[in-house]
Amino acid sequence: MGNRLPLDEEIIAAISQKQTNLKTVQMGTLQMRLFSAPLIFGNDIVAIVQVGNPLNEVQATLRRVSLFLAGGMIVALALAILFGAVLAHVSLRPIDHITETANRIVSAQDLAQRLPTSGNNDELDRLSQTINNMLARLDDFFQAQIRLTADISHELRTPLTIIRINLDTLRHDNAPPEDRAEAIAAIHSALDRMARLVSDLLLLSQADAGMTLTMRPLELDEVILDVFQQAHALRGEVSLKLGHADPARICGDADRLKQLLINLLDNAIKHTPPGGCVTLSVYRQDSWVRVSVADTGEGIPPEHLPHIFDRFYRVKGQKRKGYGLGLPIAKWIAEAHGGTLTAESQPGIGSTFTLKLPLATGDCQSSAS
Repeated sequence: MGNRLPLDEEIIAAISQKQTNLKTVQMGTLQMRLFSAPLIFGNDIVAIVQVGNPLNEVQATLRRVSLFLAGGMIVALALAILFGAVLAHVSLRPIDHITETANRIVSAQDLAQRLPTSGNNDELDRLSQTINNMLARLDDFFQAQIRLTADISHELRTPLTIIRINLDTLRHDNAPPEDRAEAIAAIHSALDRMARLVSDLLLLSQADAGMTLTMRPLELDEVILDVFQQAHALRGEVSLKLGHADPARICGDADRLKQLLINLLDNAIKHTPPGGCVTLSVYRQDSWVRVSVADTGEGIPPEHLPHIFDRFYRVKGQKRKGYGLGLPIAKWIAEAHGGTLTAESQPGIGSTFTLKLPLATGDCQSSAS
């Protein structure tokens, strides 16, 4: 190249110690990587060998690589932003659909509508399913409230009509004494019917609000005997029997348990024809006690059996009708005691209601229903 390679003090010092030297040197506008090594013959240094390689091409290549990397980073960042925007739009689209549907439900007050689900079971799909379940429960609740209001209005209309008609009878001064006595008795009966309805509704309302039952150790046979004696006044021409009776100790609210059993016995007696039989039995099994009320009455059709514990539900075609609140109250009392109440029935043969309660195992604690 027409230029001699430099030989400075640093290179000479390294060569004098018989060591090689590698350094970058500047030769005018040219930057070079220089390697220097001693040529040794025997123990003497007879020459210095130097090899230089210009760095311009390397630096140019590094600059090109740097520009490429910088440009690639800019392009990659732009693509990442674009991809992120598209992904966010796609990801948030189901949320927009959920929001739109929720707004329609609120504006239309239509709880029968449901949020769209994709079926892929991802987080948004599970959220939609959860909200749909909540909407279903709310819809059931509001429909039940509507039915409750309609049923209460219907049930109160009949006794109020009876009271109004008989008050008109009493308003006439020339009404015979026997008619006046009959009117007063009818008014008393209608008032008793309304009082029972209001009492049952109040109890169910308290149950929904989480009413606490006072649990105490009870000898179940004493409760059964008391209930059996009370039911004798209701039996009319129906035979009431006390069947198998195992002794059992439970934790319970005596008044509520009596109410439950009286409801079951009264229901069984009402739907058993004269000459029929209602049997009350108690069986102890493992850590449970089972109380059954079996009758030989008209029975319950299979299609109605799953609904008899629903509030205000009444079986069509039965001769004796109530308000449809006795069995729901009985079921609530059973569940508040940690037990169950079930029913089996065959039309024309009879029905059996079974109350299952846990035996007392320690201290009794009050239970919030």
